[in-house]
Amino acid sequence: MKKIFGILLVGGLFLFGLLYYFLIYSVDEPTPPPPPPLAQAPSPLAQAPLAPAAAPPPQRRFPRPTNGSIEYGGAFGRINYNKDVYNPLTGENTCPPGFLYNDVYGTSGVDHNATICYKLIKDPDTWTPSKGSAEFGGAYGWVSGLPVNNPATGRQSCPTGFTSSGVLGSAGVDWELSLCYKEIEDPNTWVPSEGSVEFGGAYGWKNAAETNNPHTNGRRCPTGFLNREVLGEPGVDYPLNMCMRPR
Repeated sequence: MKKIFGILLVGGLFLFGLLYYFLIYSVDEPTPPPPPPLAQAPSPLAQAPLAPAAAPPPQRRFPRPTNGSIEYGGAFGRINYNKDVYNPLTGENTCPPGFLYNDVYGTSGVDHNATICYKLIKDPDTWTPSKGSAEFGGAYGWVSGLPVNNPATGRQSCPTGFTSSGVLGSAGVDWELSLCYKEIEDPNTWVPSEGSVEFGGAYGWKNAAETNNPHTNGRRCPTGFLNREVLGEPGVDYPLNMCMRPR
């Protein structure tokens, strides 16, 4: 009997040990929490504010004049021996304010006087039309008894919308010389008209002496401009040359 009891006691202890082992080692250990993320230094690019985008360059309101171009301010002279031709831009034998006088033509007993008004364009990149100026539409006249056509039209005429101003013309004294113009009504909204011509100055004879182109300081036209003799006949008229560049 004691032997059986011992066997049962040992078996019970063995079973108790197994149960204890199962309870202790079969329970899942809790998963430790993840470590906190490492602190990162802020990026200097993230801290610095973005620079504003560069503004586009301003667009020109007016076409850039060709180097050598000058503003045209009208002209005045004499026709039919004693009839003054006033500058149509001023209504007098004067130039618009701010414009210079080019007394380009006239010799007593040979030719009547003709004056062209001009204003130098100092910086073509920032130029805007001056108040009182006009678009130039070319010129036409006579050389050695033959007609000289306007390079803007190919005829003795002005472009459409331009007015012809005859500044010279007296039988036996001067052949006819006509200059074409179109007044610029609002310089702030002006756009070049079809047929307009860039003006590059003029040179001729005054009191039997040569006159220079005030823009080139010589008897020549600016580079790229057409040099057109518009008046002149031996024994009748001294030569008169005008510088033009059709747009």
